[in-house]
Order: sequence, then structure tokens, then C-alpha cells
Amino acid sequence: MNKLSVTINKVQHLARLHFEVDLEVPRLLCLTGRNGTGKTTLVKALRNLANADTFSKTTVRAAFSPESSIVYNIDDVQIEFRYNKDLGIVDCKEPIPDSIRNAILAELPLPYGERFNFFQRISNADDDIRRAIILQQYREPVALKDFLRNIYGNNKFDRLIEIPAKGASYYCILLDDDRYIREDYLSSGEYFVIALFRRLSAGQRLVIVDELDISLDAAAQVQLVAQLRRLCQTYGSSLVFTTHSLALMKKLAPGELFHIESEESDGNHGISCLSFNHVNALLFGFIGSDKYILTEDEMLGEYISYLISSLDSPIFFSHKIIFIGSANDTVSLMKRNAREKFFAGPEDVITILDGDKSQTRLARVQNVHFLPFASVEKAFLLACLQGEINIPPDQHLKNVCDVADLHDFEKAGATAMTAMTEGRFGKIAKTFVRIVTGEEQLLTQRGIFAALTAIHSPGVETLRQTLGNFLCRPPRVDELQTPDAAGIAGTAIAITAN
Repeated sequence: MNKLSVTINKVQHLARLHFEVDLEVPRLLCLTGRNGTGKTTLVKALRNLANADTFSKTTVRAAFSPESSIVYNIDDVQIEFRYNKDLGIVDCKEPIPDSIRNAILAELPLPYGERFNFFQRISNADDDIRRAIILQQYREPVALKDFLRNIYGNNKFDRLIEIPAKGASYYCILLDDDRYIREDYLSSGEYFVIALFRRLSAGQRLVIVDELDISLDAAAQVQLVAQLRRLCQTYGSSLVFTTHSLALMKKLAPGELFHIESEESDGNHGISCLSFNHVNALLFGFIGSDKYILTEDEMLGEYISYLISSLDSPIFFSHKIIFIGSANDTVSLMKRNAREKFFAGPEDVITILDGDKSQTRLARVQNVHFLPFASVEKAFLLACLQGEINIPPDQHLKNVCDVADLHDFEKAGATAMTAMTEGRFGKIAKTFVRIVTGEEQLLTQRGIFAALTAIHSPGVETLRQTLGNFLCRPPRVDELQTPDAAGIAGTAIAITAN
């Protein structure tokens, strides 16, 4: 099984939800979204491939209608669950191949999850476990101990053992005098982490877990992601999970975080791969700010902060600068806000992009503004190449690239054909800034900002004016005129702005 897709139609509140995953490369895939966007329904649909009675046990009949269906495509095989009026749920008439059923394991939250049905089995095996400990018929689970040590950072599991019993393996922590702590007597979080290890290390092709963070503290969540990623790569498994935990989502790599959203007009739900900051904004927003400035990256955000700090007028509105990711994603988020207003009204949110996007279609979007130069890093490297800033790149980049190509690029211009592409130039420019401000400490970041502001003064002044109009107090906001019925000039009442 290399490729899997599932399309849910007319189930519960979902008009349509389509999900697909490529399993050729083991990976983590996190699904998040607001309550009611269909995360648990999707997990049930995936579990349904391995356990065809999933919906009959977990979902009321009212969630289905004659139009309900779930369609799976696994490589070249299509499996359809259609509404069965006698059962009142979706049902499949054809048997699901064992190769598919055995490749998938989906975990639901309480009370349906396998993690909660495991207690009875291990309790029934307790006599065998006790006998194995007395006879020392157990082994050391080295990989699991390393896994737990890396997550919890302590030696609690140094005496963890693995005991084969009743056709399965169980884990216990040895104590003195043949006493032991079974895995089901550990904390719910520790028990769940061991269960995750058991599933992934078994080489299950696809493991799905609803509410991964349900019993884990924030510290464990932060360490867990890297360990799960390593397990997937080691054993060839892919893990799909849902969560609302910011601590967990923040540790995900680009391409691992997906957001489920609904279109209220037609009930369709879409799944998009987004950055952490984008998801953070959509799910949680930023409380207590009047204005928002969206940018592509941290360096651009720092330069905007620098310009704001140099405004002549005092700042009237509280504000936040949020860097999102690509230029398209940043503008897309601003447009979403205009519709849904999760930040503020559309008049209170602007986007500022690097100047190298000023000739694209994004320049036609309302409330989008641009730096007067390509980017902070590119402009700084160009200024040094041209001698406007007295830091010679030849000396500091000789071990990084062919410096002659840099000069050719600078002389020919970004639109001309040279040995160096604009993308390559941008990467070298970022390296150069890092060398200058970090390794060599030739100039501070603020010094770079000051130099670029002076070199590009007219354009910067225009952007500074835009920021001032956006953030500074409107005319006469510090005076409120009280009405005077006799037509005599009103009394000025001062309003203090933070």
C-alpha cells in the first residue's frame, strides 16, 4: 500500500471531505482544525478500512442519509461504502483485502480506542507475567528504553523489561523482591507513549491516532514529535494524528502540519498544508491588538519593527507583526481575515512583502505593500558589492561561493542571464548577513537596517509614512469636543492613548 485516499460524502455535518496520503516515504502528518471540522469523522473513516464495524459502534444512525458514502482508493483498488437502509449506516458489500486491513491501525479516543481495551488483556496475562519475572524469562527492550529516555529525560525506565505472554509482549518496570509495575499502572501518558511505540515498531504501514495529546503533558509533547519521526523512519511507518496542542504543532517540520477548514456556504471541507504561524493565527488568533502586520519572514518583520521605532509620531494602536511564510500564503491569510475577521476588520490588517514581489500580481491586492528593495539580505549584499557599505564580500564569501559570479550577477542585474540564479543569490545573501552579524561581528542587525534606510531613503520614507498612517494616532484623536448647544466652542477633553 503506497497511496491512500478517502472521500467522505454526506456523513454527519460533512458535505464532502477528501483526504489523501502518500505512504511511499514514512512520515508524520498532523491534522488540526476547529471543533466540528471533521477530524474524528475522518479518523473513523480510516479505521473503518481495518474495522468495518467502526461506524456501527461509534456513530448514531442519524449521522447518515441515503446520500452518504465513503470512497477509498488504495493504489489501484477502489472500495466503496454506500448507505445501507436496512442497517442505517454506510456498508461495503465486497470483502476488504487482508493486505489492506492489516496495514492500517487507527486509534480513537475514549471509550473506543484500542489503548483503553488493552487493560483487560494485560490483566488476564498477569499470572504469566509474574511467573516470567520470577524465572527471569524476559528481555531488555533497548529501543523502547531509549525512546522513553529521550522523551522524559530521566532514568525511570532503566529497569524496564519485555515479557512475551499469551501471544503478545507486555512491558513492566522491575522493582526489588520480584515486585513490578505493569505498563497499565503507569501514568496514562506513559502508557500511551509505550502503546505508540508498540504500534510503530511493529512496522504498521499506517497508524492513525485521534487526539494524540490527550494524556500528555506539554514537556512530553515537545520531545515526542522528534522521537515519533525517528520511529517512522526506522520502521517504515507513517503516523497520521489529530491535535489542538500548540506545543506539539510547533515542533512539526514544514510539510507535516495540515489544517482542516469548512466552507460554510456549501458544507465542503478542505485540507491544506500550512505553516505553524498560519495555523496558530487561524485557530487561536492574537488577543488584545488593534492592528496586524503580516510579513513573509522574521528578518522582514525585524526591519518593520525598526521602522516603526523611528516614527516621528507616537504609536496610538497596539499592534503585532506576524511572519507567516511565503508571499502567497501571507496574502492568502490576509484575504481570509477579510472574510472571517479572526484577527480584526480588514482595514486593520495589512501585508508587507519583500520588494522582489512588487512586480507580481500581488501588487494589485489591496492593503499589500512592499519594501523599496528586493529584501534586507539581498539589498545588503548588493550594497556591499557596489561599495556603498564598506564590507567587501570577496573576503568573507570566498569559502562559500564563486565570488566572480556574485559580481557578474550584480553588474548584469537580476533579470539578465548569469551563472548565478536569483534564488542562489538570495541564499548567499542570507549567509553573508549571518557571517557579518554573527561570526565576524562586523555590523549589528540594527546597523544593517540603518545603512539600508539611508541608501534607499525615498522609498523607505514612503513605507514609513504608510506605517505611520496605519499605527499612529489619527488627527485630533487626543481631543474630544463636547457638544455646545449655544454654539459656543466646546471644551477639549484629553484622551490618553497607550
